[in-house]
Amino acid sequence: MRYICVMIRKIRWVILLMSVCVAGILALQFHFAQSGFRIERGLFGKQANEAFAAAFDSVVNQRDEKILDDFRKLISDTSFVRITSRINRIYGTTVFTIAEVRPPFKGQSRLSMSIETFSEQVEPITPEARQVFIGHLVNTARNDLKNGYVFYYTQKLGDSLSKAKYDVPIDTSAIRKSYVRELSRAGLPTRFNLSFRPISEQFSTNPINLSLKTNKPEKVLFASFDDPGLYIFNRLKWVLAGSFLLFIVTVFCFGYTLKVLLSQQKLAAAKDDFINNMTHELHTPLASLTVTAESLKKFAHDDQSRDSYIDIILHQTKRLGNLTSEILETARSGSVAGPWRAFKVGNMVESVISHFPASDIDFQDSIGDLTITGNENDLKRALANIVGNAIKYNDRPEARIGISLKVTTGNLMIGISDNGPGIPDSEKIRIFDAFYRIGKGDRHDVKGYGLGLYFVRRVVAYHGGKIAVKDNSGPGATFILIFPL
Repeated sequence: MRYICVMIRKIRWVILLMSVCVAGILALQFHFAQSGFRIERGLFGKQANEAFAAAFDSVVNQRDEKILDDFRKLISDTSFVRITSRINRIYGTTVFTIAEVRPPFKGQSRLSMSIETFSEQVEPITPEARQVFIGHLVNTARNDLKNGYVFYYTQKLGDSLSKAKYDVPIDTSAIRKSYVRELSRAGLPTRFNLSFRPISEQFSTNPINLSLKTNKPEKVLFASFDDPGLYIFNRLKWVLAGSFLLFIVTVFCFGYTLKVLLSQQKLAAAKDDFINNMTHELHTPLASLTVTAESLKKFAHDDQSRDSYIDIILHQTKRLGNLTSEILETARSGSVAGPWRAFKVGNMVESVISHFPASDIDFQDSIGDLTITGNENDLKRALANIVGNAIKYNDRPEARIGISLKVTTGNLMIGISDNGPGIPDSEKIRIFDAFYRIGKGDRHDVKGYGLGLYFVRRVVAYHGGKIAVKDNSGPGATFILIFPL
């Protein structure tokens, strides 16, 4: 018993240590998932902001190119401006002049310049030189627009560029389309809302300034997304699935180990109870044999007394033999060494009943001369164990036992019911374990070793059948044995 207590204490420490390990693994997995989610959320924000800025730049660049196309058409229109050229005799370069045809008022209506990359001397201007000059003005205007300012080549040209650049609002629908393309390219969700203020319930990007003039109040635009948790979860689903699988495997291993440890503890406790029971069962007949033998040796007895002592010795010897046989039969049960033959089930049950002449057994046979094949001796002993328990554990003045035979859906069903105290629900599965007895193991008011029902279960399983126990319709319990035909 001391060994059992020490083992239980060790198992408790092992369970505690394994619980701490599982809790630690769970905490690490949770921290890992939380960190991964936080990192992915930050990455989502970074990619969404970069895509938003890239979409805005793309729209602005396309808008600038449209302005430059209009600017090219304007300076190519000979009814609007006149482009001439002359040669600078000092430097030997060609000087181009652009002048408005109909200036609205006196002021900057013309501009003269030379082009460093144009080395030819042209006077008057040729169509080729004209195209070179127009292209130079367009490229210069492109750089100016990119840097955020407008150069007034002439008053009308400057006003035209400034109005197109700063006074015409940027089309937010173009920003939306461009942003959808950028999000798709980055593999991000494309459902968002554009608004002029951040939405508190949603994730909002960094703002972009729609007001291109630095001296004007900012007009900011935000892109807001629904909670990106689902998108982040989809990106992390395989990582999270792997973490969850690892946790499940860990818990399974823990549970299996715990089951093995508890089974070992249960088996050790059952063996300890068995040893206590067997010690008592062996001590009683051995003590009786010792006292009887010493009495025969020390004292002279008449024939009647001597025969009485010899009967005691024979009874106790038979009791020890029965105990040994029961243990050996239990160890042998289910082995293939047992002889199998065909026999009538009704005759087998009547043979078992004949060993309990003093009991009130009601036998209902509804199968007639049904014959099965099996180990008849093992089946007889299994039925005898159940009937014997029904009588042994019955504390009523009149023990009533019912045995029924039925055939249902290709199976033979044997039912054994009694009117005893019954079996608690918590014990109905454990009673078939080896060495297990209901109640405390050191009680000996009812003799037994905890092997009878274990033997019954093994015999039934060996014949391919099943056994179950349930409450009787009245007081008591009912054992049901089912064998395939």
